Amino acid sequence: VQFNMPFSSKTLELKTRGHREFDAVSEDQSVVASIKAHSGATSSGKNPSAKVSSALLEVYFLMLVPAKERILILTNPEFFEIFTRNTKDRIVDQTRLAASAVDAALTLT
Repeated sequence: VQFNMPFSSKTLELKTRGHREFDAVSEDQSVVASIKAHSGATSSGKNPSAKVSSALLEVYFLMLVPAKERILILTNPEFFEIFTRNTKDRIVDQTRLAASAVDAALTLT
């Protein structure tokens, strides 16, 4: 994911009239992202179902903001693989998944 613009965390109003803080929001609010840094499998090698559920909850909240682009950024490549495998054909097209590094200034690279 590359936008080359600054992002900051921001609380936005949801379509349900509630509010939620998102990790990366562009200045014009056209791009909203949630960032998850979950690790991969559990220490016993099992599927991290609670982590997958937590990431799916972020997808739900992303769907409730009126942004042009909604992105769930998963910073761990192993978890990205686990999540995409576990949610195949379950994520609506309006939300992108991305495996990405995020720098300290929240400029998505």
